[in-house]
Amino acid sequence: MSAPGPRVLVDHARELEHRFEHTVPVRLVRVFLAVDGRDRVLMLAGQAFIAVIPLLIVVATVSGTGGAGAVGGYLVDRFDLDGSAEASVRILFDRPPDATGGITILSVVVLLWTTNSFARSLQRTFAAAWSLPRTGIRGTGQRTVGLGVLLVVLFGLSFLGGRLEEGPLVTPVVVVVQVVVLVGGWALAAHLMLGRRVPLRRLLPGAVASAVVQVLVGWGTAIWLPGLVTRNADNYGVIGAALALVSWLIVVSASIVASAVLGRVLDPETEATRA
Repeated sequence: MSAPGPRVLVDHARELEHRFEHTVPVRLVRVFLAVDGRDRVLMLAGQAFIAVIPLLIVVATVSGTGGAGAVGGYLVDRFDLDGSAEASVRILFDRPPDATGGITILSVVVLLWTTNSFARSLQRTFAAAWSLPRTGIRGTGQRTVGLGVLLVVLFGLSFLGGRLEEGPLVTPVVVVVQVVVLVGGWALAAHLMLGRRVPLRRLLPGAVASAVVQVLVGWGTAIWLPGLVTRNADNYGVIGAALALVSWLIVVSASIVASAVLGRVLDPETEATRA
């Protein structure tokens, strides 16, 4: 039996493409490629390392909860690190005992600049997924608030869950509260990042999917990251722990880009128009 010729293979490929072109997985891949998803993931991860982590340190310092040491402690508790991994992460964030001075005007200016750059990249990612033009300077306030909402969703949820579990609430109630916060937070963050040009009702399906993605990412990193930090810390010390945190930020950034793409693909009005 002879093998099919090139023309037959091309026709078969076109038939498969036509058959599955409107399915969610194929559309997800198409939108991800259209927005240069891989490059956006790496860009967001790099900007998060130089913007979000310093921002969390400043917030912890200003609020009087321990500054950089509190951020390191959060990561240790969040991923249940111990041994060399815990020591490396705490050294990475702890302030040297002979350090002097505090937050300077220059450091605040640099922090504001890097944070705004990160927020702008987030806004452009969501706008690109929805094929909307950039909002420019007039969208500064909305993307800043949107970034705040997103940080609460990404980092505040585990804190909220820990607080609720310490109280009288049972686990199912805690899960319900977390899901409600996740869905509402993702919908609101996307709404603000899109300059309020897309109604919240159209963002809800994507927000539900984004909540599922974050839960899966949270479970996955809770299993995978401690071992990675431990191996890197054993082999390379503090630098190894920093590299592991960058890997974690890449995963988190990938979930953000995926959420932006999911919001567009699962938009009910887009589906109705396509039908």
